[in-house]
Amino acid sequence: MFRIVQLWFCAGCVLAFAACSSDDGGGGASDVAAITDTGGVIDVVDATDTDVSDGNVTSDATADATDTADATDTAGATDIAGATDTADAGNPAAWFACANNSDCVVFERQCCDHCNGGVMAAVNSSYLAQAKAAMAKPSAQCAGTACTEMGCAPGVGACENKVCVAKLDPGWANNCGDLNEAQCQLSPSCGALYSYDKSQVCTNAGELNKTYQGCHSSEVGCGDALTCASKAGALVVFPSTCLAAGWKAEPYESCCASTGACSVGFAPKAGAFCVRPADGGTAFKVGEAVEVVVYPAGCFSSSCTKVQVATCDVSTAQGAMAVDAQFCLEDTTGAGGCTADCGGGMFAVCNGGKLAAGDYSAALGTLQVSFKVPGTAPNSQGVCAGP
Repeated sequence: MFRIVQLWFCAGCVLAFAACSSDDGGGGASDVAAITDTGGVIDVVDATDTDVSDGNVTSDATADATDTADATDTAGATDIAGATDTADAGNPAAWFACANNSDCVVFERQCCDHCNGGVMAAVNSSYLAQAKAAMAKPSAQCAGTACTEMGCAPGVGACENKVCVAKLDPGWANNCGDLNEAQCQLSPSCGALYSYDKSQVCTNAGELNKTYQGCHSSEVGCGDALTCASKAGALVVFPSTCLAAGWKAEPYESCCASTGACSVGFAPKAGAFCVRPADGGTAFKVGEAVEVVVYPAGCFSSSCTKVQVATCDVSTAQGAMAVDAQFCLEDTTGAGGCTADCGGGMFAVCNGGKLAAGDYSAALGTLQVSFKVPGTAPNSQGVCAGP
């Protein structure tokens, strides 16, 4: 099966259709294409304004000019191509203003969507209702409209030069790993991966400087724990358990030498651990990897606990797995109180390696478990020791 992706483009990027409009007669209204407006306050693209008495800008002739549809305005009204505005809706120039991508949202302006002959617009989310009312085709006028049914990337709002513009989602084709930082930040389908300099993390040296390391699917869940990672001899710390392509997780001590105490927060002991098949099932298979999950001892509210360190390490020799773990938790209790749950301590996950057939035991301090390969765990948590 072939999928045809049809993209629509227009020069100027705010489409206007003269056939759809009439002169607003001059009272602060938005003009469509190639019409004359005699009222109003601000023009956007290509017009000349000679009235400096409307109080909206210091000089209409230089700062209040430009109309999106090549109209001539003689009294400073805001003209928006393809729309009719009867009362200026406050300040339509603010509809398109932004500081970052998250300020901008998109909506469809025509009966058919942007994949099938329509046009998208991007505005500041605070003014979405006003902009849609002025710029979008009323649903009553779309009855009986026949649209093609081709697919393409969904629209996303981008902030460029402090103006909202409509873009296509660059990560729609599941290519997050190929995107640069700007593209990754724009795409709701993807998440940017950053690392911190280990010297800053280990010494708790104020605000951390981050470095873009790659992009991954936003559907991937990440654990909230600092993770030491290596690549080509370099060691960095990622703020979560999700690592960029090419980076390998290392024991936390590889980045920050253990001092027996936490530089930030307190160090609870390990309270429980489990050994489980790495594929998420319950079957221990010959030649397949296992992983070890370690939980800190105690109950820590998720709303009042910040995980600074959650790491573990496994070494295996002659069927015996020795597990080590370290946790550093920071108490962030405030005046508002804490939620009554025990999820704040999180957990640490480490690779137990691929195992040959045989009997195995795993120990973490006084906690011990035994299992066989091939064999079966009682549930998806694996074989566990501790509460």
